[in-house]
Amino acid sequence: MRKTTPGLKLFNEDFIYVFFYTHEQGADRSYIYNRKTKKGFLLKNGKPFDMYYCFDLVDNVLLAVCSPDEGLSRFVDRSLMSPEEIHKMEQVKEDDNPVIIKYYLKR
Repeated sequence: MRKTTPGLKLFNEDFIYVFFYTHEQGADRSYIYNRKTKKGFLLKNGKPFDMYYCFDLVDNVLLAVCSPDEGLSRFVDRSLMSPEEIHKMEQVKEDDNPVIIKYYLKR
């Protein structure tokens, strides 16, 4: 049995976000629940992508701060990004300042 620990919980009128720490390398999970539609979504094992743990929830946007040396492209889904945003991300160098990642949640 895997051991998981809720590490962070954020919520507002529309959404609940829970980040679970696991005791396995690279197996952390995020759960997002839409309170209006009563549907939940679990991100795990890199599917559909590795979501970086978030520190705030504002309206329908989850915010995370990621250091470029951790590999930004690992924590985003390029198919959901504009070509301009992809270009900006590719210009970030490993030794640049941390980057704020915004995850827009569907209402």
